[in-house]
Amino acid sequence: MFRYVALLWNAAAAEDSSAAAHYAQRLQHDMPGWTQVYSRSGLAVFVTGVDRGACTIYELREGVILGTLFRLCDTAEGTFHLHLDATQRAAIVKSGGRELVDAYWGRYVAFLHDERADETLILRDPTGGLPCLWVDSQGVRIFCSLFEDCLQLAPLRMSINWAMVAIRLSVALLHREQCELNEVSELRAGECLRIGRGSFSRSFYWNPVNIAQTTRIEHTPQATAEVRRTTQMCVRAWASRYRGIIQYLSGGLDSAIVLAALEGVKSQIQVCALNYYSPGADGDERSYARAAAERFGCALVEEERSASVDLRGILKARKTTGPRSLFVRLEASQHEARVASSTGADGLFSGDGGDVLFFRTPGVLAAADFVCDHGVRPRALEVGLNAACLDEVSFWTALRDMWRFGVKRVKRHHLIERRMDWGAVSSEVVEAVTRRGDFVHPWFRNRDALPPGKLSQAFLLSFASDFDDPLGNDDQPEHACPLLSQPLVELCLRIPTYVLAPGPQDRMLARRAFAADLPEQILRRPTKGGMARHVKDVVDNNRAFLQEFLLDGVLVKQRLLDRRKLVEALSSTPTRDKYWAPELFEYLGVESWARCWD
Repeated sequence: MFRYVALLWNAAAAEDSSAAAHYAQRLQHDMPGWTQVYSRSGLAVFVTGVDRGACTIYELREGVILGTLFRLCDTAEGTFHLHLDATQRAAIVKSGGRELVDAYWGRYVAFLHDERADETLILRDPTGGLPCLWVDSQGVRIFCSLFEDCLQLAPLRMSINWAMVAIRLSVALLHREQCELNEVSELRAGECLRIGRGSFSRSFYWNPVNIAQTTRIEHTPQATAEVRRTTQMCVRAWASRYRGIIQYLSGGLDSAIVLAALEGVKSQIQVCALNYYSPGADGDERSYARAAAERFGCALVEEERSASVDLRGILKARKTTGPRSLFVRLEASQHEARVASSTGADGLFSGDGGDVLFFRTPGVLAAADFVCDHGVRPRALEVGLNAACLDEVSFWTALRDMWRFGVKRVKRHHLIERRMDWGAVSSEVVEAVTRRGDFVHPWFRNRDALPPGKLSQAFLLSFASDFDDPLGNDDQPEHACPLLSQPLVELCLRIPTYVLAPGPQDRMLARRAFAADLPEQILRRPTKGGMARHVKDVVDNNRAFLQEFLLDGVLVKQRLLDRRKLVEALSSTPTRDKYWAPELFEYLGVESWARCWD
């Protein structure tokens, strides 16, 4: 796995310089595999794992870019390999990195030096695909992609930010203003950090709300053609950076679209599809995955999920700066490493992000957006009828909700303020989090900037996918989410939700865009698969461990979880149906994380 560490310090301070020299020496002599790729007075950048996956190094005269970079005008013409000439490098530095956001895309973190202001700039790409964490130690600011490297490098003492953990347990989708560790900070997607002698500032170079307010594409044929072209461009650009690809093929629409978009490069790179299945009405999607793999002409590996999986394996995860729900990775990491070993693949693709991009969200939000944009007009009745069909509600219910959310602008109808209805969380914690309410990302402070459906889409698209696997190893294929590429994200933000999902099916525009490439049974499929039966069986088989681990754990001692309610949730015969298995996996993830640091 590609990783980096950057050291930033005041070169005029002797003690700081001495500490930086000590850390640099440790990286080069005591931690095998690290290479210095950039150095100037007050800044040194080191990397490892460059030979694995798509990440590389782009050297500039006044800085360095780490990760994967594409030039927008090149990829639009089908050229995916980037060579930065002197003029392009100078333009990136002169713009303070803004040229990267405007003319390039990918998954990167850039370290640049502004000579005029005597400042160092650190910029994370708009998709946030490559992590950027930092911590201060002995006068040196240490930036990294994997926090365990910082722990190995410097004598750090960490403490848990319990207020942030409480928010994590209470809010369904959380943009963190702070990390769950008090001493750690994170650069957010599209954010630029400027550090000089005595100066420190943060600003956003990219904002999905602003993108969604630019020139909209309401003409359906144009939008359909653009979605097809841009999806193919992004998927093929990412494919060009790998020797071989494992395509996670769930049996649903989005992963099948990614596979279809690989059609143009399948003669140049080996593609192997991977499907997970389990018992239950919604757990076995092999027939759909087989149809897609046969249509594409690639091998399909089918892996059965095991209900006997031992949840104690989560306790072996690497230390991270915040809790992560690792239940799915517990099995997948082993399967993916084995398939990668047998096929030689170094990349793992999925359809992650497609539901949000192509708008698989309640149809009433798209209908409300139409009313917000165009007012109450005859076509609103057709839009409302489509929403009723999509949401499986009555026409009158759809019209009522269109009026509430589109005309009356009911404030709270979007995911930004959605709380978790998780009964084992202490009621005092939920009340405190509700009163606090300061965890909304700065992008979304103005709730009236966009209509409700588009606001929800922009919010959900602003979450970065995971780059590393805490349960994986260096042999894991690198996970890429081609659909969550900046050009495609920006395109779908500019297409109104009622054009993306006009009905009668969700993601209708995407279905039309790839109608010629996908099996008919996937195009017409009205539902998605799941694993409800599987997770219930896993909980049943691990109930004794969950009871032992959670009932007297750190979260109960901190009064974040109500022990009485947790006993009920962990009972083999719970009396309240609101206690369901996935919430226990979330508790397990937070508890195991907290025990690492407590």
